[in-house]
Amino acid sequence: MKKLRMGIVGIKGMGVGHVEALHRARNIDLKAVCDIDKAAVEKTADKYKAIGFTDYIYMFNKAPIDAVLLCLPHFLYPEVVNVAANKGLHILKEKPFARTYKEALKMVEVTERNKVKLMIGTQRRFNKYFCQAEKLIKRIGRIFLARGHCVYFCKVLNWRANKEKAGDEALLDYAYHGIDLLLWYLGIPNEIFVYAGNIGLPNVKPVFYSCEGEYIQKP
Repeated sequence: MKKLRMGIVGIKGMGVGHVEALHRARNIDLKAVCDIDKAAVEKTADKYKAIGFTDYIYMFNKAPIDAVLLCLPHFLYPEVVNVAANKGLHILKEKPFARTYKEALKMVEVTERNKVKLMIGTQRRFNKYFCQAEKLIKRIGRIFLARGHCVYFCKVLNWRANKEKAGDEALLDYAYHGIDLLLWYLGIPNEIFVYAGNIGLPNVKPVFYSCEGEYIQKP
């Protein structure tokens, strides 16, 4: 079986697990890794016998890859997806899809125009427990109400605490998987009710969201 030659941009944080997953996948040939942290690139490239880059554009131009996995801060995705798609590379990216609807449309348009695939990492759809739940729900019958609860606390003063860069961190990041599962299990809802709050703590400026929503399908 011919292996898909892949590169990855963003190898720290969640990227660590993605690199290992690409390495272990039987149908993937990990060819290149990229990050702005040169030390991390050298260490990872050496461990996985891949080519290391600190510039993703240079990697897209020079690395022998067919597809790329992107694991980046939310605000960086639009430009990197645009460059990758224009290079003819298939794209698997971490959640969320985008910070805004307009941003999402642009990424869809550039990938469709270049005839490349764009996939979001909603890994719970491939987890055996959530897959079993999907099968059981079909046997239960018509479901008219589902409720989700998310509590998110971010005290690290980086891009995640910046609304412009992160979008809406609680719903777009932490709660993304729960929302995706509801859409997978039940389809698009007719109505959604959401409650949200925000507080601060002494000497720091964390972002705290508590969101509850009801998923209602009308008869």
